[in-house]
Amino acid sequence: MTDAWLKGKLLVALPTLVGDTFYRTVILVLAHGPQGALGVVLNRPTDVAVAELFPDLALDAVQPSVLFAGGPVEPDGIICLAHGKIVESERFAPVLDAWGSIDPRQPPPSGVDAVRVYRGYAGWSARQLEGELARHSWLVLDATPPDVATTEPEDMWARVLERQGPKYARLVNVPRDPSLN
Repeated sequence: MTDAWLKGKLLVALPTLVGDTFYRTVILVLAHGPQGALGVVLNRPTDVAVAELFPDLALDAVQPSVLFAGGPVEPDGIICLAHGKIVESERFAPVLDAWGSIDPRQPPPSGVDAVRVYRGYAGWSARQLEGELARHSWLVLDATPPDVATTEPEDMWARVLERQGPKYARLVNVPRDPSLN
């Protein structure tokens, strides 16, 4: 496995993943290596408008133009993903096609045409994510650029599974607690 094995991939929570933190989440992996992994939850919008905290980013914010709950780690930390024709530099780190991370405390680099802002992130220590994958907690899937900018984040988990075909689409109907069936 290379250092960037899961970078730019989706982690889709499987019904075997218990607890509320990651229930039916879709995570974009931003980094993965020997020290662990880092990603952001793509389908948990909040009620906080991007304009309230980052007015410089508001015009480029993808609808819904709110902060997203990126994960339980450092809930006051901010990660911003930007899209556009941006030259890789210290101000832009590519993740998936024309999407990459930028510093939300600075004006966006030239060429940015869309942003999505996350409060907090999902993180795993060394080998922790690999253990969760071995326990079948996550499905690893290819991400598409529209996944980052979805305008319907609440339905994303089901849509991502359904686009994989019938084998995975049936997971959409698994109840939260299968023992109650």
